[in-house]
Amino acid sequence: MPRRKSYRSDLQSIYTQNMLGIKTDTGLDELIGYSQVRNAFTVCGQETWRCGNEEFVRDGYTFVGSAPAQQHGRGSMGVCIVLSPRAEAARQRAGGSKPVARSPDGRSIAVRLVVRGGSRGKQFSRPRLRTPPPRSTRTTRASPS
Repeated sequence: MPRRKSYRSDLQSIYTQNMLGIKTDTGLDELIGYSQVRNAFTVCGQETWRCGNEEFVRDGYTFVGSAPAQQHGRGSMGVCIVLSPRAEAARQRAGGSKPVARSPDGRSIAVRLVVRGGSRGKQFSRPRLRTPPPRSTRTTRASPS
């Protein structure tokens, strides 16, 4: 069965990556550059090692971040969603510029997007990203003897 020509235009690429820290402008530039080269609709990242809740636009891409108010040591937590200009437009269609949800501990974030493709609209409800709990709170199983 032949595919419709509009099928390809309906596809959106959503990437996820462990950031291993993006505290500096150089790290942010690399993240935005990665998004542009990949033509990513969104990039979801964990372990940003940044502090607090952030939202800003850089080179046309919107960075939405959530992290604890303070990091300890080099940092280990923090999540972000980088929205391309198309994804930011989809967020505006969904009702605005605020994230749908941020956890109080800065370890999860969600945004609502309404994506229009072809002759029909599509709604992505709450693309969600969550980092695993810190190692100190993970439960471990004893190995069988």
